[in-house]
Amino acid sequence: MIRICAIPFRRINLAHGRLRPDIAFHLTNQASELDSDTMSDNILTNLQRQFRSSGLQYSFGYGLGVLAQSGYEISKSRKPQLDVIHIVDKPVEFHRQNAARFPKHYSSVIRLGDSALGWIQNFGAGVYFNPYVSMSDGSGGESVVKYGIISSQRALMDLREWTTLYIAGRLQKPVKHLFHLNDALKLANEYNLECALNLSLLIILSRQGSNFISCSQLFNQVALISYMGDPRMIIGGENPNKVQNIVKKQLPFFKSLYREALEKAISKGYVVEAKGFYCATLGINSAVRLVADLPRTYKKRFLNTFKNKHGRVLEQDMVLLNFLAGKTLENYDSSSLPADLNCSYIETVLHDSLSKRALVATILGIIAYPAFAQSMKGILTAGVTKSAKYAWEKKLKSLGS
Repeated sequence: MIRICAIPFRRINLAHGRLRPDIAFHLTNQASELDSDTMSDNILTNLQRQFRSSGLQYSFGYGLGVLAQSGYEISKSRKPQLDVIHIVDKPVEFHRQNAARFPKHYSSVIRLGDSALGWIQNFGAGVYFNPYVSMSDGSGGESVVKYGIISSQRALMDLREWTTLYIAGRLQKPVKHLFHLNDALKLANEYNLECALNLSLLIILSRQGSNFISCSQLFNQVALISYMGDPRMIIGGENPNKVQNIVKKQLPFFKSLYREALEKAISKGYVVEAKGFYCATLGINSAVRLVADLPRTYKKRFLNTFKNKHGRVLEQDMVLLNFLAGKTLENYDSSSLPADLNCSYIETVLHDSLSKRALVATILGIIAYPAFAQSMKGILTAGVTKSAKYAWEKKLKSLGS
């Protein structure tokens, strides 16, 4: 059962508060200047320029090579691999142009026809990675880069609906924006950040007896979301202290990144600030609204968990019943439930003793298969040698942490 304040239940408007286009240029929490740390801007910018393409919408750098993490000593003689994601309009077209310029970046997969290459691109979480490629850093040297390509359509869908949490999860943590987000991606990511924060509040409250949450506790849970269900964490191929290492070193960046989401949570009455802590003030109305505003894939999986157990309550609301069955109307926003929703089923679910386990299990269910599929796809797209090297270096990091 989710621990919430005892505020009387009443019918509420559950329509998702849509992000308005007129606030797009005020989302300064996602500005690039907040995110610089271990790597110079010049090197990252020069690397990004080498990928200039008419279909390149946005790129971001992430990981140890871009932002510092506790527990690692970065040697000047052996810098870590730089991780970059490119969001493009037409991935296959991008690959063809990119392979003509950088043929050594690709395995023999690039020789396949467009249909086969497109199928491989879309498999798993929809990201095609080229790891361990050497590129000029603009200062006379070379940097080792791992870059992934995903379509703008898949990226937007993940940010809005949490279909895989592969891109959404990475953007829930501080990153280095290699050039500015367009408005659609920026607004979708603001919704992604808001949902990551709100879900983290629910998960923490379900596990502890106190309503007080420390700043580091909150952001540790936020950072943990994208690692839940990742097979690398399960089999020991990833640093078990990775989340704490990220948050400890990047806490000021997390505060800046989630400033807008925290302000909104405070305005909605979810939390109040109290001398370096956050005091959760979730009543049942707020908790129900919070769940109703979560991304479509998560919301559907979470609520479907209890449809057999609480079917009689669910049957009282055909709108929600149809939503959970995958039947939606064209005038319903893809990530929200309608304003006239009967809240009794969501309230019943939140009072169920198994709801706290389901909050986490739902994340695991979203992430597990796409993450595993991406690992398998990497063997094909990168080749056995590069894949083995990547896995071995990850293992060494986990042992040395």
